[in-house]
Amino acid sequence: MSQDVSDNPAPGDPNSAKGQNSYAILWNRDLRLYLAGRLVAALGQQMFAMAVGWELYERTGSALALGLVGLTQMVPMLLFTLPAGHLADNYSRKRIIVLGGIGMALASLGMTLISALAAPVVWIYVCLFVGGATRTFMWAAATSFLPHLVERKVLSRAVAWNASMFQISAIVGPSAAGAFIGLVGHHAAPVYALNAVAALASCVLIGMIRREHTVAVKDPMNLRALLTGFSFVLSKRIVLGIITLDMFAVLLGGAAALLPIYAKDILRAGPTGLGLLQTAMPLGAVLCTFLS
Repeated sequence: MSQDVSDNPAPGDPNSAKGQNSYAILWNRDLRLYLAGRLVAALGQQMFAMAVGWELYERTGSALALGLVGLTQMVPMLLFTLPAGHLADNYSRKRIIVLGGIGMALASLGMTLISALAAPVVWIYVCLFVGGATRTFMWAAATSFLPHLVERKVLSRAVAWNASMFQISAIVGPSAAGAFIGLVGHHAAPVYALNAVAALASCVLIGMIRREHTVAVKDPMNLRALLTGFSFVLSKRIVLGIITLDMFAVLLGGAAALLPIYAKDILRAGPTGLGLLQTAMPLGAVLCTFLS
């Protein structure tokens, strides 16, 4: 007598009874590669962000120079978010992520040379702009690529694991960068080089994923197509409220960019102290998550 296949799930199927365990979803090879790639890339980026703040304040002693970092990275996000979303919907998301990782690596290599040669500070902002533009395209593809790796019923677990990778990087990255900069004599160039290596390693891991995002019919890139996302958000009051709340939280949380001033001039703690200061915020967020 034949049996329904659903009564005999595969041993590694995260949707089986065994799949009720949160860790069982990691049997998914593609998801493991994705999470590992995102963790490596995020660690590099967290180290990179800490090093940029330290070097800029070391070289300029200006709070304005620190504030311009956020502005330089926000401008490409405003300029390229709509075309990035269109590309993510109409082309291979895995390929976009890989190409974005290569772009991030090139921007980090540029920062390495600028730091090592003590080139004018303006070139730092040029690299930050290029990195911000590349990251905008990569984020649009990465966030929409994850749902293709797992079934819908376990997507929430995959999202939770993905968020955990970011939290781990946010806790470990800044403190590791601060300790490394202090070890090599307050030079940030090696940290930028490490970020380039991390970005390339992430490309390799993402490139090993077997599943591809395929598009049956591609939409033309015109104003109507680009504004589709805005129309959707405006029609969903819950989504609009969440995005608006997050936007204000990010805007009002920008004071964290001034932490290099506290570390150097007020606390006299050096790069190691700055790394610990930047680690304290995500660590507190994780602890509050457990408490709440």
